[in-house]
Amino acid sequence: MRRVRAMFAKYGKKLMCWPEMMADPLGQLWAPGVNVDDTKAATTHGAKTVMAPAFTVHLDMKYAENVPSAGVGNDWTGHLDVKDMHDWDPLTAQDGVPADAVHGVDAPLFTELVHSPTDIQELAFP
Repeated sequence: MRRVRAMFAKYGKKLMCWPEMMADPLGQLWAPGVNVDDTKAATTHGAKTVMAPAFTVHLDMKYAENVPSAGVGNDWTGHLDVKDMHDWDPLTAQDGVPADAVHGVDAPLFTELVHSPTDIQELAFP
């Protein structure tokens, strides 16, 4: 891992990883409740986190059983509520992660169940 970090530093980049590897400098909290202890531990030692909770901002999730249409979008988190997506606060999204440890927000759209530009639009702009 040291070599990887050195390579990133050489080019002025930062390594971002999931919480289980988040010793430093930047991690991504993608599922509140999953690896939260790793995130909390890392942030108490100065690491930063990007908030990307799947239950709130993963744009590839369905909004209802058939919305978008069958075969498009994921549903492993359940169905996302558009109001919840708009109203969440990344600074308070996870207990035990201090607001000053939040480096930013990511809203992923994984495309294994996206088949066209129309599907992307329907998922990203409900």
